[in-house]
Amino acid sequence: TAVRREAQITEAGRDILAQMAPVEVDKRLRGSMRGDQGDQGFGIAIGILGVEPRVTRGARRGSAHTPCRTASNPVLRGERGYGICRGQDKIPINKRSIGQRPDVDERGKNRRNGPAERSFQLCQKPFGGRCGPCQEKSGRHGGSFMQHCSTVKRVLPAMEPSASRATMRQTLTLLGIESSCDDTAAAVVRGMAGDAEVVSSVVAGQTELHAAYGGVVPEIAARAHAEKLDICVEQALSKANCNISEIDAIAVTAGPGLIGGVLSGVMCAKGLAAATGKPLVGVNHLAGHALTPRLTDGCEFPYLMLLVSGGHCQFLIARGPEDFSRLGGTIDDAPGEAFDKTARLLGLPQPGGPHVERSAEQGDASRFPLPRPLLDRDDCNMSFSGLKTAILRSRDAVVAEKSGLTEQDRADLAASFQAAIRDIFIAKTRRALALYLAEVPAAPVLAIAGGVAANKGVRSALESLCVDMGVRFLAPPMALCTDNAAMIAYAGLERFAAGQLDDLRLSARPRWPLDTTSPSLIGSGKKGAKA
Repeated sequence: TAVRREAQITEAGRDILAQMAPVEVDKRLRGSMRGDQGDQGFGIAIGILGVEPRVTRGARRGSAHTPCRTASNPVLRGERGYGICRGQDKIPINKRSIGQRPDVDERGKNRRNGPAERSFQLCQKPFGGRCGPCQEKSGRHGGSFMQHCSTVKRVLPAMEPSASRATMRQTLTLLGIESSCDDTAAAVVRGMAGDAEVVSSVVAGQTELHAAYGGVVPEIAARAHAEKLDICVEQALSKANCNISEIDAIAVTAGPGLIGGVLSGVMCAKGLAAATGKPLVGVNHLAGHALTPRLTDGCEFPYLMLLVSGGHCQFLIARGPEDFSRLGGTIDDAPGEAFDKTARLLGLPQPGGPHVERSAEQGDASRFPLPRPLLDRDDCNMSFSGLKTAILRSRDAVVAEKSGLTEQDRADLAASFQAAIRDIFIAKTRRALALYLAEVPAAPVLAIAGGVAANKGVRSALESLCVDMGVRFLAPPMALCTDNAAMIAYAGLERFAAGQLDDLRLSARPRWPLDTTSPSLIGSGKKGAKA
């Protein structure tokens, strides 16, 4: 009776297998997964019939997928997922974890060099008869029967890339998410490449959270992002009077920035993309700043961009949404960082830029002769770390003389510092413009973006320089100078319109230079070249 029952089960399993449609698999994985799919098919058939494991415990002799030559110590090998097995005399086999490559540029190299070991438990009872689930025929060696075949780990499918790289000429609506530093932001932008508008923009600052520490604490910032991201997204959609179903794609800052904050935004965007089925577009935070003139003024390529913020400072020639050439930049501190540290030295609140500017309005910029580093070099590189030391020594000299700082002393120091920053920008921008104009652009434009672009003294000085050199000057509104999600949404719109998408393997990157061909100005480390 048992033999007849086994024969019926086997025949029924064959019938079900014959009706199962073939599984379409990526060509790269087809060879490695073919054995797994065939083995799992019989196990699926047994499961559909509702047969208990004890009934199938004995078909014919066979061996598991194993390189070993004994039946007493089989090792099952697979390519994906983790098995769930039951049986007697269970022997767990440790799995080997495979780490994800963090570098987005090397996604294509993310191949498995060898089979991943599954965490299986095998029933060691030898048997005779036909091969069971997840087993191969073997005439030489005995085998063990595993009562239930392994299950393939369920993963969300990778998004299909665009079939065409041609730029879309249709109105698109994108949701942008920004969380690279201490501002949690979401925005909705609608339009086409070079002609878009900001429908809504929500920014939740964290100034009060970091005020007691004199700067941004990455762990506190990351936790605040995780708490506020969904709220900002909901508010941005509400202000735009649209539903998530009306969004064409989701753009998110994938770097560079504080890795905890960037990761919070990327995971939020991935969750939205997975839940709604919307395309996902990873955006370089610096590209968001660099493309702001396209959002606000519809500026045509190429144009010269001075990107100045709390973490970056560089001259870029923007030739396309992802085509940037760096002419020069800071070799140490960013100007925004210098503003923050100067404010700390002078006892001013954070963030330092607005408070130093406000104090400088009442000061005498000629009282303290501060240095202008690198003005003797015929290039576009800058340095701001020496200014902090000069401010520190000037402050200490005043304190030693007067046993403290008066409000006027503080204002004079702030004015002298801001004047030095302005002079460095004027001299280096003049040289960058000369290199840019040598390419004979049809409509020369100098644009400025980043947090320091909100400084009125710097803006007015650069505008006067452009008038003298016959170049159009563009500066974004104050609200779009600092970190915001509108610029991320627009940068994502440019990429999406060109058919450049990401999938759920998008990684958060702490470092991500815009110009990957130029050598790094301030070196690189384990996480890549610094921006």
